[in-house]
Amino acid sequence: MESEGSRIRTDNTVVELVGTLDWETVPEARKRIRKMALGSMSRCFEIDLAQVSSLDTAGVALLVEILKDLSGSGRELRLRNLNQPVKEIIQLAGLDPFFVVGKPEDEK
Repeated sequence: MESEGSRIRTDNTVVELVGTLDWETVPEARKRIRKMALGSMSRCFEIDLAQVSSLDTAGVALLVEILKDLSGSGRELRLRNLNQPVKEIIQLAGLDPFFVVGKPEDEK
């Protein structure tokens, strides 16, 4: 993963991921994303995956871990802008029913 950024809105925290989310990049991403997710007081934590070029099982496991962290405190994880390869990996893992997939901000 090359970089990530976040912007804070009143009810949501949005994290935009860029690059790959795989066994090599997940350890650093885990530290940074979980720190943001757990430190945020937002009701909804959104991860924008539009710029994620690939995702492996380590990346999927990270998304599940964040989902569990947030749902344990009554908050929601929303995935946004899933490109086709990322969407297919989540569907193949059988996890699509567990994730809330949001529309891009300008379509709301």
